[in-house]
Amino acid sequence: MDYKKLVPIILLVLITISGNSQTIKTELKDKKDRLIQKNRVNFYGKLENDLSGIATIKYEYDRKGKLVKKSYFNKDGQMIKPDTTSDNLEYPSYTLYKYNEEGLISEISNHYVDGSYLDLANKPAVKRFKYKNNQLTDEFNFDKRGKLRGVGNLEKAVVKYTYAGRQLIEVRSYDKDKKILDFGLNIERHTYDSLGRRARTTYHFANSEIFLTDRYFYNNKGQLIKKESYKKNGQLDYSVKYTYASNDQIVKREYQYSNRKTEIEKQGFEVSIPGWKVTNLPSLDAIKDIDGIGAFYFTLDQAGNIKELRRSHGKDPLMYAVIPYILQIKFEKDDKNPVNNMKGEIKVGVLNKDIEVEEF
Repeated sequence: MDYKKLVPIILLVLITISGNSQTIKTELKDKKDRLIQKNRVNFYGKLENDLSGIATIKYEYDRKGKLVKKSYFNKDGQMIKPDTTSDNLEYPSYTLYKYNEEGLISEISNHYVDGSYLDLANKPAVKRFKYKNNQLTDEFNFDKRGKLRGVGNLEKAVVKYTYAGRQLIEVRSYDKDKKILDFGLNIERHTYDSLGRRARTTYHFANSEIFLTDRYFYNNKGQLIKKESYKKNGQLDYSVKYTYASNDQIVKREYQYSNRKTEIEKQGFEVSIPGWKVTNLPSLDAIKDIDGIGAFYFTLDQAGNIKELRRSHGKDPLMYAVIPYILQIKFEKDDKNPVNNMKGEIKVGVLNKDIEVEEF
């Protein structure tokens, strides 16, 4: 796990609503350029709750600059009070972070507004970490009563990491009874090429029989350009090809499946609206902590300004992160294609590697 991702660092963006002089900040940073608040702002410049009732996330740091608290608030500024009777809780009222003497994360705990521990659907009440030579060796998930708890589809309660030098070579996950469950994904082993790049990952059943195999291929710049995933019978399940821009940003992912179906994901915007041409299409390269694709339906006014935006498909946090950029898109009538049309579609993609999306 890359703990630097605990504190998302993305471009400070501003939303300016047409016809309204008010500028709403989707993010606030302190004098040290640390993210201290993230707001979920809709197209019309208003705070909007997500399905968990969250509109604002606030971040607090210690004197060393380490994130120590993350709190969740609704659009009225009140700390959220999750339904503790639900089995599908996604977020707590707040999360606390503790560190060891070397500055490595040692504990993450989730709490209700009154300070009590809170079990979430896919996160434990408390997660603790152990290290050796500054390398993560063990993770432990506990419920609110302090007992080991299996988390997620693989019911991970304990995870152990094994290294050869600085290279991670094996990961084993165990259930609350410290047994390896036979999902075929609770043991993973990694091998590396002569340059230290991951060349293969195998996933195993409890008896060490291989369930899946992933192979990785690189160009002469060390960039991952292809991943192939094989079933336990050795047949190719799917492959992914990666295309990069000159700034090393991934601009296209192409999935090829065993049934010959192909899916392509592209970085940036694709706009379709007959009768209009786009005169300004902003880049999305500044968004670093998000990954995904989606689409919006939109309506223009006579001057070519977007007056209405409606989600077609796509999930948070992507769909809210791109709204400030959508408002920068400029249109003018296409004299070569004079169609009296005011409605169109915007497809959007933000492609980053190894992203764990946890919030809007």
